[in-house]
Amino acid sequence: MSASKITKSNPRKYLKIVKNKLQNKREIYVRFLQVMTAYSAQRIDPSGVKSVVKELFKEDQEPISGFNTFLPKGFEIKPECDQNGFKIKLECEQTPPKKYVDIEYSEALDFVRKVKDDDRIYKSFVTIMDMYKKKNKSLDEVCREVYMCVYLLQY
Repeated sequence: MSASKITKSNPRKYLKIVKNKLQNKREIYVRFLQVMTAYSAQRIDPSGVKSVVKELFKEDQEPISGFNTFLPKGFEIKPECDQNGFKIKLECEQTPPKKYVDIEYSEALDFVRKVKDDDRIYKSFVTIMDMYKKKNKSLDEVCREVYMCVYLLQY
C-alpha cells in the first residue's frame, strides 16, 4: 500500500485500497467502515479509532500506514513489525494533544452523569469495564457494548 499516494483530501482512494485488501474478510471491512463513519461524525475520538483500527489490522498491518494519514499528529499507529516481518518493540505512545484530552474528559464526565441516572445502563457499563479489566472482553467487544449503552441512553 503506497502511503505517499494517499492524501487527506482523497479518503476514497484509501477506502478502495482497503476494500481490495479485505475482499475475503467482509466482517473486518464492514467493521472498518462503521468505525470510519463514527470517526467522521465525531462519535469516536482519535484514540478510540486508533485502538479499533489497530485491532482490526493486527494480522495485516499494511493498511495502517495509509490510515495514519487521517489521524492527528501524536495519534499515529506505530508498526509492530519491521520491513522483514520481525517483531519490534513499540515506542511509548505520545501523550495526546491537550485539546483532545480535555474533550475526552468532559465527554466522559457527561457520560458518567447520564449513566448514573439509569441503574440498568450503569450496571451494564460497570460490568463491561470490569470484564475488560479482567481480560474477559476484547477492546472491540467493549467498544461495541459501550456504544450500545450510549445508544440505549439516548432512547
